[in-house]
Amino acid sequence: MNADFRQRLTEYLEAVLELPDADVTRLERLAGGTSRESWLVELKKPDGTAQTWVLRRDLATTYADRALYRDQEFRVIRAAAAAGVQVPAPRFYCVEPCILDAPFLVMDYVSGSSIGREVLERADLVDARKGLPAQLGEQLARIHALDRAHADLAALPVPRATFSPAQEALAEMRAAILRLGVHNPTLEFGLRWLEKRMPACPVPVVLHGDFRLGNFIISPRGLEGIIDWEFAHVGDPAEDLACISLRHWRYHRGDQSFAGMSASAETFYRAYEAAGGRPVNRAAVAFWSVWGNLRWAILCLAQSRRHLSGHDRSVELASLGRQSAEFQLEMLRLIAEQGVNDDV
Repeated sequence: MNADFRQRLTEYLEAVLELPDADVTRLERLAGGTSRESWLVELKKPDGTAQTWVLRRDLATTYADRALYRDQEFRVIRAAAAAGVQVPAPRFYCVEPCILDAPFLVMDYVSGSSIGREVLERADLVDARKGLPAQLGEQLARIHALDRAHADLAALPVPRATFSPAQEALAEMRAAILRLGVHNPTLEFGLRWLEKRMPACPVPVVLHGDFRLGNFIISPRGLEGIIDWEFAHVGDPAEDLACISLRHWRYHRGDQSFAGMSASAETFYRAYEAAGGRPVNRAAVAFWSVWGNLRWAILCLAQSRRHLSGHDRSVELASLGRQSAEFQLEMLRLIAEQGVNDDV
């Protein structure tokens, strides 16, 4: 990152913190993040003490699938923190692009790993992995218990008055396919299959929207924080419950059905219910598992278009186009397990 970026960030932090002569002594791009980029920021204060934060900044392009703006994401994290959800403490946000060229938010740095493969493979995380299903179930119950009337949650996307969460989600996927101009029989088949099996959702709740490995910070002590809230919205709790077990986020441990770990999803469900979550509807979870693969198949195509546009040149974004086929295959496998009727 060039010196001008560092200087502008320093000047902003000096102003917002009212600390003249503060200095950004470390500015380091963190791994991961195809929707937003993350930076480790270390600020040295005039008294010699230091503060370490994470800065999340918008990229030049994004995929508009329910994605929140930085100020909205900040408020959701603040509401979650106030309710006892394990999140890095949010500090401030800025929506003026003239400061750092794009909107951004700043939160506390939390020590640990959010890299999925590391979490599943590191020997020092063996005990942490054993406790994760219960910890995650408890935390997800707290997220789903967030008060939708809270001022910080007022801007969350909600289903239209005449739509169920499933209807809204499928309408969004059809709109995304139209925007991309994709003609894909597998995606169309998946949409039709889902449209025939939409579950009821008596009480929509606040969702994280991307509750999976890669968005959890894990240390040898266990779960340290839940991050990446840009897809938070109001919907069916089964959507979040399904997300964590999607095959792709098992990181090549497909035989381990719960997040690539040896634990059973039932441990996760029991912890969720014990912490106040509504009884888990297994049929609804199965529906949202198919939908999750459909959504990511479309998302991968959209992400590769960002690279092809020339605005966000990235080998990672380019490779995601190929991964769409993997999600499509998994979607078909799940549909085959549940049965294909002549009504599709």
